[in-house]
Amino acid sequence: MKHIEIFNSNLNQDTQKRYERWADYRAKIDDFLSPILADSTLEKNQALIIGCGNLDDLNLQTITKLFNKTTLTDVDLESVKEGVKRQGISNGNLEFIRVEVTGFEDSKFFDTFVQVIMETKDQDSIQAYIDDKMKIIETYHFLPDKSYDLVLVSPIYTQLIYHQILNITQTLRELGHDPSMLEWLEAYMLDLMPGVIERLNKNIMNILSPKGRLVVLSDIFQSQNGTEFDQLIKKAIQSKKETDKVYQYYQEKYGYGLGDFGLYDLDDSMKVINYRWMIWPFDQDISMVVKIKAYKK
Repeated sequence: MKHIEIFNSNLNQDTQKRYERWADYRAKIDDFLSPILADSTLEKNQALIIGCGNLDDLNLQTITKLFNKTTLTDVDLESVKEGVKRQGISNGNLEFIRVEVTGFEDSKFFDTFVQVIMETKDQDSIQAYIDDKMKIIETYHFLPDKSYDLVLVSPIYTQLIYHQILNITQTLRELGHDPSMLEWLEAYMLDLMPGVIERLNKNIMNILSPKGRLVVLSDIFQSQNGTEFDQLIKKAIQSKKETDKVYQYYQEKYGYGLGDFGLYDLDDSMKVINYRWMIWPFDQDISMVVKIKAYKK
């Protein structure tokens, strides 16, 4: 199993009963999708879901019942297939394709990444390693020559590569590695993430058919369950206007993150059809505030 696949497989092995806990969240996604999928101008030949995971957060039948073929992609296909089985969906019109969307796996970025950090005391040498890999990543394309009438993207902007980088640097800290070097590495990799997201979005737009619809979910911020802020956001969530106000307050206090950037980048290139705020009860302690947004070319 490859490095990125192992990382994502671990994320998918949540022992809590997420599928039951997320039923209302899935229903709200269905409600948002309903008018988009009912649009008579939308062809219903091929649908694509990017970053399926174990499908705890999506009612797959909402899409499969309307499209001739639905393609499910992830780096961890075993979790995807388990999710399909749990939902009782027939594989008749399903296609499973293993896809790593960033190009980091294709460039073999993580194959020797930790070894280079451990063995190299020279910051310039580490940067040279990263920059050489990024040159390969910049030319990466996934699902070339494919075209889809619907592309649905799960909340992956914040889960792409940087989360994995932080896990690595945390482990190296615990092993006593130079903290200043690790701080530099985290900052350098964070600066590269907008480019990674821009390329991801460009690849997605390239495989969307001319009259297709793109639906993207992005986790924008989180709240600790039961806190004053949590009560504020859960009170506001039924209103776009009120949630937008909370979001503006949050941005002014903390700045914007990778989840924001992914949507901003699409806003500059596509036409926004609609958006909605939702609460994603991520676990027993944390709720994520997710923005779901629909686009067309």
